[in-house]
Amino acid sequence: MLTQPARHPAPLLAFLAIAAGLLLAVPAAGQTTGGVKPGFSLVWRRPSPPLRALDISPQGARVALLTTDGKIAIWDAPSAKPLWSKFGVTGANVALSDGVGYAFVYDALNPLNENVTFFDAATGRVVATKRLDGAIWGMSVSNSGDFMAVGTGEDSLYIYSLDVYPSYHRVRLRGVCNGLDFAPDGSYIAVGLWNASGVDYYDTSGKQIASIPGNTLKRFEPFVSDDSKLVLALQYANHQKRDPVLTLWRRDGSRVWSHGFGDNVSGVRALTSKGGEFTIASFYKQIVRDRVWTAERRLCLLDQTGQEAYQIGGLYLSLTLVCLSPDDSGFVAYDGDRSLYRFDRSGNAIKTWPLTAPIRAWAVTRDRRYLVLHTTDNQLMLLELR
Repeated sequence: MLTQPARHPAPLLAFLAIAAGLLLAVPAAGQTTGGVKPGFSLVWRRPSPPLRALDISPQGARVALLTTDGKIAIWDAPSAKPLWSKFGVTGANVALSDGVGYAFVYDALNPLNENVTFFDAATGRVVATKRLDGAIWGMSVSNSGDFMAVGTGEDSLYIYSLDVYPSYHRVRLRGVCNGLDFAPDGSYIAVGLWNASGVDYYDTSGKQIASIPGNTLKRFEPFVSDDSKLVLALQYANHQKRDPVLTLWRRDGSRVWSHGFGDNVSGVRALTSKGGEFTIASFYKQIVRDRVWTAERRLCLLDQTGQEAYQIGGLYLSLTLVCLSPDDSGFVAYDGDRSLYRFDRSGNAIKTWPLTAPIRAWAVTRDRRYLVLHTTDNQLMLLELR
């Protein structure tokens, strides 16, 4: 869930954004990127009930909604046609798979609910309810829909084969699972650890194929690049993600670079492009203005060596990274209020998308082509990204 910042009148915001170094670039007539004009296209917009969570399947076949009154609903993503819904669901999180097609409902970081419920995504039938050995700390679904992995606070990794009758095997980790991410090609799962810190790679049989040790006082959260060749690991000290360090690793466990943000930075969200040509990170920066500490939301681009190329955002333009563009020509960011921006790699905003209200939650397909988002005025929309 995203927190709504203070609002500013649109003309004043635009002026201050430019003053802060954000250049709104207007392409020349007929100018395209790779033959396609970058930007946003609305696929559909529909009213929705208040939501607790949402997801879109990795290949964009279905959308899952988890409402605040305990209902799960599955929609066909291309048409927004409701497929089925059920009340009485216990959980605050939802995930979707393609392939055979499952919807998973669970309750992250809740030691009183250690269950994952498997729904048939096509019919709504409850296929299974699995109780794990501890609170659920992370879940990731493979791009193909053949596997789902879930990690717990009891040093366990469960890897499920998503057949008609799901089966699993359990792996004992060397620490608490702080986060995990499937490689898009399905060849491994990157697992970030806490209290025996680092990142470990496992194949879908549970075999460890690489291990990256870390500082035992830190948490690690991994993000696999879309070509599956690199893992971006976010290392931080506590739940506020303070004193963060980003490190880019190859799939064999060798390090490419590290970048530290400093003591007064928290809330980092970061993604890296194919081949690691650039990395985008958004974060909160604590600064002193008129003898008062202020938190500014900023965004920076790191080059292929991990060096900062530029920063944008600040007090009057509170930017949060949403995703990279589908062709890696730039990225999408949210201003914390009523606008999405499509930036190029140089930090120029080349397209905006106005919103009717602040965003409450979003989810993106693995190829970054589709973005589903829910706003605080209970509107649900699907955007195609270019």
